[in-house]
Amino acid sequence: LVWWKRQELLRLRLQPCAWGNAALAVAMFCYYAGIKANQPHLSVMGFIGMMYGKVLALGGRDLAKVLFFPIAFLLLMVPLNFLDERVALPLRHLMVSTSVASLQAIGVEVWKQGTAICSRAFHPLDVAQPCSGIQSLMALTTVTAAYAYVTQRSQWKRWVLFLRAMPLAVLGNYTRVVGIVLVAQKYGETTALALHDTIAGFLVFGVALTAMVGVGWLLNRPYGLWFRRHPQTVTGTPV
Repeated sequence: LVWWKRQELLRLRLQPCAWGNAALAVAMFCYYAGIKANQPHLSVMGFIGMMYGKVLALGGRDLAKVLFFPIAFLLLMVPLNFLDERVALPLRHLMVSTSVASLQAIGVEVWKQGTAICSRAFHPLDVAQPCSGIQSLMALTTVTAAYAYVTQRSQWKRWVLFLRAMPLAVLGNYTRVVGIVLVAQKYGETTALALHDTIAGFLVFGVALTAMVGVGWLLNRPYGLWFRRHPQTVTGTPV
């Protein structure tokens, strides 16, 4: 990401900022405290803060502004363990409910039992915690953040695309769950489990990344130019 900004960086005038030294000192304290207290999250965040403090101290505010996202992007490497407890279980129930509703809508006889999908054709298929979508959510959040930053020029478009990460992860995982159930219904539980252990994970990212590129493409369409070329008319009078 820094290399992608190299032309803009070469045009900047470096003006060291004293506030950077203060930010660097605070970040170093956090890093040291994290090491002593055996708190890896605090250490990692302190390290990222040290990088930003160095940039601000040596290069100034303009350089820090350009490099803010590439440095902040590293925050996505910090494991968010609390999401496993607070988000994973609701995601499991959401996945089972939406999958069962969709399958019933197309005539597949299934029903929900806790976090499992049941049918007379196969044993209950439990949507376990690794299958909740929480892991793909973190991965897709990272990919979507980088993709939005590189492909979108307006800040609001970057946020729109970035905030689509969770719906895209749910969509990809939903496609996997429905696909596995359909295979189990048609070809048996053994074939479905083999699919789950081999290529089902690729299906999640295939669907989600395709949707991500599609949303990015729609955001980049020149709608203003299109409306100028095709003015609306009211009672025959151009507007």
